[in-house]
Order: sequence, then C-alpha cells, then structure tokens
Amino acid sequence: MYITTSVKLLTILKLIIFIIIVAFIYIKIKEIKKYGLNKSKNINYLLKRNTKTLIKNKYSKFNIHNKDENIKVYNFNGEDTVRYPNGDIYKGQIKNGLREGLGTCYFYNKDMYEGIWKNDKMECVGKYVFADKSFYSGDFKNGCKEGIGVYQCSDYKYIGQYYADRKGRVGTFHLPNDEYLKVIIENGTIVEGTYLRDGKKEEYIYNIDLDNEREVIKNIKSYFIKDVSNI
Repeated sequence: MYITTSVKLLTILKLIIFIIIVAFIYIKIKEIKKYGLNKSKNINYLLKRNTKTLIKNKYSKFNIHNKDENIKVYNFNGEDTVRYPNGDIYKGQIKNGLREGLGTCYFYNKDMYEGIWKNDKMECVGKYVFADKSFYSGDFKNGCKEGIGVYQCSDYKYIGQYYADRKGRVGTFHLPNDEYLKVIIENGTIVEGTYLRDGKKEEYIYNIDLDNEREVIKNIKSYFIKDVSNI
C-alpha cells in the first residue's frame, strides 16, 4: 500500500515538472517569434540599445554643466572626447565635467587650440591655430592670450606681450627681407614704432590703429613720418 502511494506521488511530480518545462518552452518560442516579426526589437537592436544605455550611465558624471543634454561624451583609446551642441569637439583630460589639464579643442569655425586647460578655459601655455593657418603660440590666462607669445601669419611674425587677448605692451614685428618694426602698443593702437632695416636710417610711425592689423603691417611704409621734430 505504501509503495503504491509513493509511485503515484512520484508520477504526479514528474507530470508537474513536465508541464512546467513545456510551458517555459512555449513562452520562449512565443517571445522569439515576437522579436523575429518585429525587426525593431530583434537581438541586434536590444544589444545596441543596452550598449548605449551602458555608455550613457558610465559617462553621466561627465555631462558638461549637467544641464545640456545635447553634449555628448565618448571615450576612445582611454581619451575622453566631448562633442558640444555648437559643433566644437574636445579631446583630452576632464575633471568634474570640465576641461582640465592637457587637451585639444577643434572649434566649429575651423580654429584649433592645443595646450593646457583650467576650469574649462585655455590657461598657462598652448597653441591656437586659426582657420587661415595663422597661429598664436604662448601664454594664456582665463581663456585669453596673455603674457608673452608669438603670432605668425603668411605676411609677418610678431613676438611680444599680450594682454586680454590683444597685443601690447612691447613687441616686434618681423617682416620679410630681415626688416623689423619695434612697437609700443596700447589698447589696439601702435602709439610708437621704429622701423629697422640693414643699411637704412630708422623710420618712425605713431598712433596707428591695428583694427585691420594685417593690412596695416603689409603697407607699413605708407605710415612713415620723416620729420619727427613736431611729435
């Protein structure tokens, strides 16, 4: 009697397990059919979606300013890359969501800066290359050219002081044919300049506005003052 009851219980248990397995297989087959018919929900889609979510979560702490959801942060070969809404792209070191340390920024207007950053601004030393291939190399402070630097374009080279992103106070323009223009600049104006060239007397210029700097320097001889007795 006991043996018969045990056999019956074992048979019922096997039947229950079999029903559970069949139900599980049925559910899985149904899910596979569902994802197979809906291409937007296939395995590749799910993997892609999950990967994006993983990257987003991993770099959420680098969400620059934390208020602009259009800013994208990626990581390639161990280097952080930030894409800003205006088209700027930054590659380099990041701290607390800001550019900090050594990095390169490719600006939307085709300019490029490579050097040191502090609190999301150009700082200390670096090189700023303009879209026309002219460049400034030297000191920066709070995002501006400030200190001693070199500016070079296709027409001349300037070596001297900078303040608040402008040339000044003392500097020298190196011109073609080993000619030089030593200047004192204040508020974007050459208040005094001395033009030097081998075998020639010194020439002088005064109070020349540098708003159109390249044109002024290219035509500097037209600003010479021969008689300085009344200056």
